[in-house]
Amino acid sequence: MKTYDENKNKPDTEILDLMTNKINDLEKNNRRVSNHCISIDGYKKKNIIDIGLNSTRNANKSFNKNKFTKALKNPEKEGYIDRLIDETGKSNQCWHIEITPNKKSLTGYSKDSILNQINLINGDHR
Repeated sequence: MKTYDENKNKPDTEILDLMTNKINDLEKNNRRVSNHCISIDGYKKKNIIDIGLNSTRNANKSFNKNKFTKALKNPEKEGYIDRLIDETGKSNQCWHIEITPNKKSLTGYSKDSILNQINLINGDHR
C-alpha cells in the first residue's frame, strides 16, 4: 500500500477513490476506520450519528443542552437508541448515538409519543 506522501499529489477524486476502497476493504474484514465511515449496507444494520452541540445551539439560540440530553435518555431507556454517549463536555462537543434500524416498531407514534422529544424538552416528563 502506498503512503500518504506517495499519493498526496494525485487529483482529489483519485485520492477519495483510494480512501473509499481502503475503507471498503477494511469493512470486509469487520474493521472500521471510524464508526461513521461505513458502507450503505453497514449503515442499514447500525446507524451511528453525532449531533453537534454548537450546530444545534446555532439553530436555536434558546437551546438547552441539559434538557436535550435528558430528552435523549428516554428513547435510550425505551430501546430506540442502542447507545448514547454524551460527549458535549469533550473536545468534539456532541451526542454520539447508535441506533439499530427497525429494532422497535414506531407504531403508536403521535404528538404525545415519547419519540416527540419536544414534550420532554419543554418540561413534560411523564
